[in-house]
Amino acid sequence: MRKRRLIESFYNWISMAGALIALTAFGVTLTMMMLEWASGRENIYLGIVTYIAMPAVLIFGLLLIPFGMWRVRRKEQRADLPTLDLNNPKHRLTATIFTIGSMVLIVFTSFGTYEVYEFSESNAFCGETCHAVMTPQATTNQHSSHAEVECVTCHVGSGATHYLKAKLNGVNQLIGVLTGDYARPVRLPAHGMRTGKEICQSCHVPENDHGLYHQHFERYKMNKKSSRHVYDLLIDVGGFDRVSGEANGAHWHVFNKVEYAATDELMQEIPWMQVTYTDQSTRVFAVEGASKPEGALHNVDCTTCHNRKGHEFATPFHAVDAAITKGYISHEIPRIKAASIEALAEAAKAEDKTNGLAAIGEALRTYYDDEDPDVLDEFASQLDVATQSLKDIYQANYYPEMKSNWTSHPNNMGHFYAPGCARCHDGKHQADDGETLSYECSGCHTIIAYENPKGELTSDLTGLEYVHPDPDEEDWTDTPCYECHGP
Repeated sequence: MRKRRLIESFYNWISMAGALIALTAFGVTLTMMMLEWASGRENIYLGIVTYIAMPAVLIFGLLLIPFGMWRVRRKEQRADLPTLDLNNPKHRLTATIFTIGSMVLIVFTSFGTYEVYEFSESNAFCGETCHAVMTPQATTNQHSSHAEVECVTCHVGSGATHYLKAKLNGVNQLIGVLTGDYARPVRLPAHGMRTGKEICQSCHVPENDHGLYHQHFERYKMNKKSSRHVYDLLIDVGGFDRVSGEANGAHWHVFNKVEYAATDELMQEIPWMQVTYTDQSTRVFAVEGASKPEGALHNVDCTTCHNRKGHEFATPFHAVDAAITKGYISHEIPRIKAASIEALAEAAKAEDKTNGLAAIGEALRTYYDDEDPDVLDEFASQLDVATQSLKDIYQANYYPEMKSNWTSHPNNMGHFYAPGCARCHDGKHQADDGETLSYECSGCHTIIAYENPKGELTSDLTGLEYVHPDPDEEDWTDTPCYECHGP
């Protein structure tokens, strides 16, 4: 019989199986780590196996070893505690293996723990682990001005407290993903979010006075020529004026305490708000019949208006206008603006991306069959390019499986496609003394140049009156933009 080198209680099938499992997991982990280092690329699925699954298997195997030894002693009905006698060669070898193994495991575990931490903080982990669930957020982020910012910078924060809180909350989310019990679309909760001060002001300095911000718009009408009209705005962004010591412009809101109550999940309906001035006096603005609600109020901060800066779903109108301006969609094709909007509207009805993409080409053909059949032959090559451009727009901004697009995630910047500023500045919020929050265009921005479809340019730095591109539209002065242009 072969001489046994380790203590007798080790030689049982449970302990030996545990040792085999632990050694195998250790070897697999080292192999995968070397493969990842050699490739020089981050692989989300390899990372999950290497830094999460295999260490768990390793620990499980190690726990089986003492468990098997305990069962042996229990069967032998030995009540005495095990003794370690270093004069005994078996005990000495066991102690040596345990000590060296523990040291290697501690070093390996320390490195692995750091890798797990770093991996769980990566954009790949946030956006790809729960692939189907977070695809809309991950994809739109890559098209945003914050594409180089790590997800955790905004959504978790720095420090052990934020990390632990996020991971504990992530357990519920993981269970939801595994069981399929999660919201479609995924939205941030109305309460419990990190504030704009925590998220934005680690990079952006609110104390700066940004003054007037110039924006240039090129839009196309839904007529046969897809007539182009252009206008330039000066937007009063403002900030803190160090000379006067007062805040001004749109950023006035973040330098004063402004609280509001919303009656819907998307916070698009705000019937009541309260301003607290520097002298601690307060003033309430509310729509007729609204009273102070029960429960917690929301504070106006950066994200109240800049709510989609990291994950913007482009509207079909804005995306098509941009594609025409950049030449991705030919402006020469008759009715191309209207046809493109119709095609995206049909694609938006699909229940999955495959059918949505297929619907775009079919919808374009159907549109021109009905409106102008000659276009299909005369502009065949341009229509092929336009179809691909529309598919690109659809791929980047429509996610039917998660029910996510521009209608499910309204952008509060402006007031063209969603209420935005007009949630409060709608001419209906009134104080007790009769003062009303204005809906005047000139209150926030000044039109300094306008070019009509004929190419005639009018400019005036002191401001121009807005000219609606549709001369037959008479009610636009009394109707908020988003009621016609929104979903």
